[in-house]
Amino acid sequence: MGEVTAAALRERGILTGADLRRMGEEQLRELLGSRGSLLYQHVRAEDERPVEPVRERKSVGKEITLERDIADRGQMEAILANLAEQVEHRLTDLELEARTLSLKVRWSDFQLITRSVSRTQGFRSAQEMLPLLHTLLFQLGDQKRAVRLLGVFVSNLRISRGEQTDSITALSLWNEH
Repeated sequence: MGEVTAAALRERGILTGADLRRMGEEQLRELLGSRGSLLYQHVRAEDERPVEPVRERKSVGKEITLERDIADRGQMEAILANLAEQVEHRLTDLELEARTLSLKVRWSDFQLITRSVSRTQGFRSAQEMLPLLHTLLFQLGDQKRAVRLLGVFVSNLRISRGEQTDSITALSLWNEH
């Protein structure tokens, strides 16, 4: 609502949504013109426009905040492998691949670091992500520093053009064997 509309409503003692709801559509139209009808509908949650929930996805990711800080790089890499697999499943479900892979780390002192790497052929599988995630983690240095959060994210998404190497056969529950 603009300043002029708000001022006009205040002059009439309309200060809350409840005040506005008590007004008739004709009264609001006289006061605010065609915007009065729109405001009348909005305070009654009346909107005939179709819901359009589709939006372009910018990234896919998974992160975990650990119950206890860990300093063991082997444990960190195992967690990253699990997160990468979850990201892979989501990419597969969405039929997408990503050109940028990001590692997110929150250290035990709450310092947050993200590191990314991009490649033209894209990422679709955890197997493609893991070597780079290990490298990014190693490049952060201080191999004894504890973490409290780890995350794997991919961005610069595009429709997947590659063939998956794994073959999955789905059987119908209705097939007789």
